[in-house]
Order: sequence, then structure tokens, then C-alpha cells
Amino acid sequence: MKNKDKLYNIAIITDYAAPYKGNFFESLLMLEKSVLELGGKIVFVFPDKTINISWIRNLATENRRIIYLPENYLTKWNAVIKVLKDQKITIVHSHFCLPKTQLVLKTACRLRGIQLIQHYHNHFNLNAKDLKTILLKWAYKGDLNIGCSDSVTNSIPYRHKVSVTNAILFERLDKYDDQFSYKCSQKESTIFIMLGFDYKRKGVDLAIRALQRLASIYSIELKVVVSVKPEKIKDMIRQEFGEIPSWVEIMPPREDIATYYRVSDVFLQVAHEEGFCYALVEALYSEIDCISSNIPGVPNNIPGVKVFDIQNETELIEMCEKSILAKIDMNQKAKTKEFVIKEFGIDKWVDSIIKCYKMIL
Repeated sequence: MKNKDKLYNIAIITDYAAPYKGNFFESLLMLEKSVLELGGKIVFVFPDKTINISWIRNLATENRRIIYLPENYLTKWNAVIKVLKDQKITIVHSHFCLPKTQLVLKTACRLRGIQLIQHYHNHFNLNAKDLKTILLKWAYKGDLNIGCSDSVTNSIPYRHKVSVTNAILFERLDKYDDQFSYKCSQKESTIFIMLGFDYKRKGVDLAIRALQRLASIYSIELKVVVSVKPEKIKDMIRQEFGEIPSWVEIMPPREDIATYYRVSDVFLQVAHEEGFCYALVEALYSEIDCISSNIPGVPNNIPGVKVFDIQNETELIEMCEKSILAKIDMNQKAKTKEFVIKEFGIDKWVDSIIKCYKMIL
């Protein structure tokens, strides 16, 4: 049922618990400004395990409504109902919610006649036909379903769906530590960087295998940025390769991720599955070479991106070698940066989400 009063009272509910805001949450904060201009409000709802994460605590000090949900199903249910009622919520916008949270949200929205927007950041993968999967397919079916890329949207089996391509708050990439430098064995090393919190899906193993073939010929370094459980990634490298190669370093996350990009030479996007990949666009804005697998969802048709077949490890090796040997083409990098600013600016994303809100109320 549509809300005749057009109250843009939005509950952003998420199980996102990263140690940094990242582009994902910076985008939501830009969205908040537009919602406020409409006379509405956004209430941010997190799991209670995030209560000690500093950036989330800081949100509360900036006069925002921050609510934490308990883990227990029944108390979570009561807390969600209270939020929806007390804050006069008209739209629930769900991001990265785990099944338990999502079931609560869907049931509560149905009970109170509130519109649910389901935001998909990865491809739809609930394809089994067992009872649990059928229940989850119901839970994750929003009144409107947003895909973060055309590929993700095409994977969503529901009729009411729309693509809102992810965008980047580029100004956050203009803030970096210009005194930072990596620890490298040799000053002339070519530095590759990748994000690797999920060892297999992000292709950490693939990157190491490919660069291992080049490490005996060239001076290279691979920096793998891991947001959570870095020791687990180290253990998985040791299990597969016997040891962590001397030229591989696991790096902690940084809110100012541009600090890493600015002192790197090549960004590797070697994942087997991505809904979009913020980091590829961020790296292109930061004017470093980018190599990307040809998987759906990733915006790897951007001018200047070197694209390889995810099934062809030899092709990846060849592209890495070309990046090591190639002269820097600043003219191409400037054109690529101009392209991503035009295509992936945050204002376009915010306007599209606001249109979704207006469509559903």
C-alpha cells in the first residue's frame, strides 16, 4: 500500500560490519542529505556486534539516529517493530542483511504495511527448491528490488526490479597520506595491489599463482588488502603454497584507501564473482594500471582496463608482464579518469535512489 503522505522516513537496515565506512556507506551518507532535503529522515540500523566499531559510534555523535539490533531472533523482532513504529518508517531499505535479519524485516514490513526495498550487491543465488530456500526467496523479495549493476539485476527473478549502477564518492579519494610508502625489498619493484578478504572468490590464489611465474624474472610485490580475519588468509596461502612468498604482504584496511592506490602500480581485479567492484573504479580514478577478469557485473569495459579471461591464467600472466614492462601513458590515464568521473559520479546514484523512493511511496 502506497503512503499518501509521502513521508520519506527511511530505515537503512544492514548487517554490514566492516572496520571502515568504505564507499558503500559514504554513498548512503550522501543519500541522507537528499532525503533530508525532501523533509524526510534516515535511521541507520546495525547489528549490536558493531557497537564498538569507531566509525559507527562516530555516526551517533553527528546527530544521527543509530539503532542496534540484538542477535536473538525474538528480541530482534521486537526491536525492529519498535523502530518501524516509533520512527514512523515508510520504507525499509535492506543492504547486506543475513537471513535471520532479512526474515524479520520482511515479516515486520508485511505486518505493518511498510514498503521494502531489497538492494542486491551480488548476484542472486537462491536457486534450490528446498523449504529453507523457498522461505529465503520470499524474505529477499522486496516490493522493489535494486541491482547494483545490470548483470546483478538480470539475475534477480522478481518482476519489480531496477538497475542502479554503483557510484563512487570521488572526493574521498583525494584524501591520502602522501608520506606513506610500502616496505619493499627493492625500490624499483612493480607493486600490485588487490582486495582479498575472500580468498577464493576474490582470487588471491589466482593472483599469487600468476605472479609467481614472474617473481623470478622481475622485482615485484603483491599487496593484498584484507579487511577481516587476515590470519585466515595467511593460513590459506600457506596451505596452498607451502609458505607466504617473500613478495606477498597482507595489508590492513584503511579508510583512506587512496593512500594505498597512490603508491601502487597495478590494481588486480581477479575475482570469480562480483556484483560491481568499487575498487576497480577507485583505482582507475587514482591513475594506476588496472587488470580485470571478464566476469559479469564488473565495469571492465572502461577505456584503459586490461581484461583477461578468468579461465585463462596464462593470459593474466601476460597482462601482468605487460604492465611491468609498459611505459606510463599519462594521457590515457587522464582520459580514463575523466571517463569514470562522468560515468560513476555519486550524484547520479543518489538521484536514482531517490527516484526509487518516489516510485514506491
